[in-house]
Amino acid sequence: WDGNSGSTTITGKSTFNGDYLHITNWSAKVTLNNIAVQETADAGIVVTTTEDIALKDVSSNKNDEEGLYLDNAAGTGNITISGTNEFSDNGNNGVEIYSAGDATLSGITANGNDDDGIDAEIYDSKTLTITNSTLGSSLATGNGDDGLDVETDGTVILDNITAVGNDDNGAYVDAGFGEGSLTVSNSTLS
Repeated sequence: WDGNSGSTTITGKSTFNGDYLHITNWSAKVTLNNIAVQETADAGIVVTTTEDIALKDVSSNKNDEEGLYLDNAAGTGNITISGTNEFSDNGNNGVEIYSAGDATLSGITANGNDDDGIDAEIYDSKTLTITNSTLGSSLATGNGDDGLDVETDGTVILDNITAVGNDDNGAYVDAGFGEGSLTVSNSTLS
């Protein structure tokens, strides 16, 4: 947004340095594009809604808690993250997701977080798809726990994922919520 009343023109990335962005108890679709949040004393970006959540070209790094926290599990909305996104060096998880809808995540880098790179709980037999993402790196410090930690009763699809150099697992997928399926292709997990 360019700051002019009535304008919807996005002219660059909006940066929050030391200030967080929290949208909570919402009951409509939430879309965030071209947002950078860094060095907050809390979670960098938090969105709780009952509808769809869509993010594109978002970063949230060096926060005391999660880099990104998304929760639409009280409704049936989907979660989509696309573009180029980074959630690194946070005091908890890089990305934390709770959803009763499908979640499609692409273009995520989540390195050096104190806990998991991505921690996701997907309910109601829905699908989690993660593509083209790096979750820890043998060249960096990795994440303090898993690169990817998933609990679901649905389908998990991992394609072109690199999750190495983490303190625990590259990927940990638990179907403890029920029965699901797992597909992994073109990925390096260790």
